Amino acid sequence: MVLERGDVEERAEHMILEKIRGKNAAFIVPGDPMMATTHVDLRLRAEKAGIKTMVVPGVSIFSGICALTGLHAYKFGRTVTLPHVEAGKLPESPYDNIRTNLGVGLHTLALLDLVAERNYYMTIKEGLEYIRKVEVQRGEHVVSERGLMAGVARAGADDATVKAGTMSELLAWDFGVPPHSLIVPSQLHFMEAEALKILAGASPEAVKGYVST
Repeated sequence: MVLERGDVEERAEHMILEKIRGKNAAFIVPGDPMMATTHVDLRLRAEKAGIKTMVVPGVSIFSGICALTGLHAYKFGRTVTLPHVEAGKLPESPYDNIRTNLGVGLHTLALLDLVAERNYYMTIKEGLEYIRKVEVQRGEHVVSERGLMAGVARAGADDATVKAGTMSELLAWDFGVPPHSLIVPSQLHFMEAEALKILAGASPEAVKGYVST
């Protein structure tokens, strides 16, 4: 049975827990199952209901991002999710978290919003446009058109794509179909800078000024 997001987040008692009592069942998700608070909540509810659980860890987007870009896992700060905003005020908390990470020399992994039931998956271009809109609104110079960023599409697939460069370069780059992820790098170890040039096609000019001395 294929479940929708709402089945897990809002209707788990009826759609999952009631159906699996007294049975052996597997709840299969892409990536690392315990990276999502919803899945942690589901497991806790199952245990409280007397349903014994076991977790089989999977490969997460974090390991995929590091493998494709060459960025060091321990150099990442708090992860953010960029929301799809159809109308109204732009949420600014992702921008604040990017600013905080950059302030302490940490990269930011920006996950992009999705609504699977509507077959909507935010693209890197949409994510960059969201960040740019908040920057214009806030004017705190957290990001700029010439700032270094990296985009990853379809991490883990045979046709995975990675590109690092300025915001302007990424806006013009064709990443193909989602899922997409976006990285806002901070100061780079010299090996990270080399990896972005070799593995992600960053120009020497794009990484200039980002390498720690």
